Amino acid sequence: MCAETLFAVARNTVLVHVASDCLNDEAIVSPPPLSNLLGRPLRMSELAQISEFIAVLEQNGRVLEADWLAQIELPYTSFGLLEKDGLLVWPEGLDLLNADVIDGLLAKHSSQFEMHIHKCIPSTNTLLVEEAQSKGIDNQVHLAEFQYQGRGRRGRQWLSPYARNLAVSLGRASKRALADLGGLSLVVGLALAEGLETAGVKGISLKWPNDLWVNNKKLAGILVELVSSEAGTRVIIGFGVNVDLSDDEILSIDQPVTDARRCGSSADRNSLVAHCLKALTQYLDHFEENGFKPFINGFNALHILHGADCNLISAGETPDRAVKVLGVGEMGELIVETEAGTERIHGGEVSIRPT
Repeated sequence: MCAETLFAVARNTVLVHVASDCLNDEAIVSPPPLSNLLGRPLRMSELAQISEFIAVLEQNGRVLEADWLAQIELPYTSFGLLEKDGLLVWPEGLDLLNADVIDGLLAKHSSQFEMHIHKCIPSTNTLLVEEAQSKGIDNQVHLAEFQYQGRGRRGRQWLSPYARNLAVSLGRASKRALADLGGLSLVVGLALAEGLETAGVKGISLKWPNDLWVNNKKLAGILVELVSSEAGTRVIIGFGVNVDLSDDEILSIDQPVTDARRCGSSADRNSLVAHCLKALTQYLDHFEENGFKPFINGFNALHILHGADCNLISAGETPDRAVKVLGVGEMGELIVETEAGTERIHGGEVSIRPT
């Protein structure tokens, strides 16, 4: 299985974290991590306070600026909030998500999904993982206008501009054994590439194991997690897509990034979600029946590093190694040529970069 690491065990449930470097060190979202804003890790008590404020905002549409400033160190602007006459409110006139609109665009596929849209949430993936551990889920979709504890590589936290990117998690049941789910994140990448191209995004490439790039700039990232219990396996697929970043936001990120607007798409966010969910349904159904093998050629054709000389970078003190990328195998592993011969890389805390 590709890149699995035992992550947690609770309630006779095993959570497996797949493709642990699915989001690069510099995530797809633009502002810095919460801990960077404070200069220290975020405390659980602070997360609880933030959640209380968000609940009031969702109910009343506003909170007092003075109350926020008195209780929370993080700047409210980091959450996309605006000050108006001493009140904090969500911005107006934005490209907001709408479940009814998405359902209409999904047409015959709409009945398959149970859709939930959140104005602000810690993490769509975390919510679905918790639901999968406590009850059965199948085809639940959670979307966020803003998430403030999105998870990427090595548990890092990330912010995303309010109502200007996509933060989506899809939960599905799977009849496949955990050992037979290798390559899943690569299949998700192929599906998102097709969905976004249908929505007008041009020139998408994939980067093993789970990034989407355009013109050597990152457009989207994927986080796949598995919850296994006596009730079966639940697949949690999280993906984030840059849609409409400002120039300043792009400059604030420590790696080259781009967004759907800069890549030729004029589709609104609801349309982008619908295109991605349609493609995911088709690709995941095919994967469920046939595994990763039918997708090998398709992934190699889109892989930006296929045939390239690269550096293989491992966590810890392991030195970087020069390798040549030969392709991917039947379980989604990366096949590389090294000085010692052919080697198969099954993910984990590794990344690969062109020389």
